[in-house]
Amino acid sequence: MEWTSTVKLLICVACLSYASWSDIKTREVSDKVWVIMAAFTAPITIMEVAWGRLPLLLLVLSLGLCFIIGLAAFYVGLFGGADAEALWCLGIALPAYPKLHPWMSQPLMGLQQPIFSLSIFSNTVVLAASTAIYVLLRNLLYKARGKPLFQGLEEETFPRKAIALFIGYKVDASKLSERSHVFIMETMRGEKRRLKLFFSSEKEDFGLSEEKKSELTGEVWVAPALPLLAYMMIGLAMALFIGDLVSFITLQILSFLQIL
Repeated sequence: MEWTSTVKLLICVACLSYASWSDIKTREVSDKVWVIMAAFTAPITIMEVAWGRLPLLLLVLSLGLCFIIGLAAFYVGLFGGADAEALWCLGIALPAYPKLHPWMSQPLMGLQQPIFSLSIFSNTVVLAASTAIYVLLRNLLYKARGKPLFQGLEEETFPRKAIALFIGYKVDASKLSERSHVFIMETMRGEKRRLKLFFSSEKEDFGLSEEKKSELTGEVWVAPALPLLAYMMIGLAMALFIGDLVSFITLQILSFLQIL
């Protein structure tokens, strides 16, 4: 067991746990969390490189790829600022699989990327994407109750309606407020409603203001604002104990194709 891995992992778990709680409660996380996480883990990572326990190339790749992915995800609206900063900190803190104990030399599935921080990211993406299954089932149940899913949106194209089924659902507008952790998927163009399928991750776009409530009445389409840091915390645990979900799913698909 290497104490450096244990210390860095504990710091990451502590910071991500607090960030997850804050993200779930308010969808906001103080930048101080990431300053603390980087300040306490970066010196240890540098020591690991100096002592020959961590290849310099692995650290450079982890830093570079996490920075690029986090920045790109932020600018396309998939990540908020805190999500990107968390990934950058993980790129510094956990470039390699933590060496905690001889019997934990690899995850249960035996599948891991060379860059551990990317395993955390890929697990986060899979977990967040799985929300689409819940959303689709909720919409199918809504339809099974005989309620119209796209009333007032009949002019929308079939592909846009299909996308909506996986990213959002209908709720009563009267139950929404500016503090609701959802993105409004409907907008008014003239006197007609239209679906909005792409959103900014900034908090000012959340919820439904009192001013807009007069425009959108009855039930409206919303997309949940996911607490990605909570998914990232779970993704870290899964990468550590179970393995890389993307690698596992890819191998299963390839095995299935070979059978065919």
